[in-house]
Amino acid sequence: MSANTAINIFVRTVNRCRKNPFTISAESNNDIRENALNVFSELRKEAEAQESPEMTLDEINAEIKEVRK
Repeated sequence: MSANTAINIFVRTVNRCRKNPFTISAESNNDIRENALNVFSELRKEAEAQESPEMTLDEINAEIKEVRK
């Protein structure tokens, strides 16, 4: 089945049923939170292991101001 055919079938099913034909689910909130905290901890360890930050706080704030303009 081509991607075009699959998309057409999906769109027709949504149109006919008036809902998403697939069940959408996620892990429990506790699992998501635990995974997020683990990833955050790993990223923090990597940042602390660097001898100097890639950007100063002033440089970060300047970039934020530019994006908000």
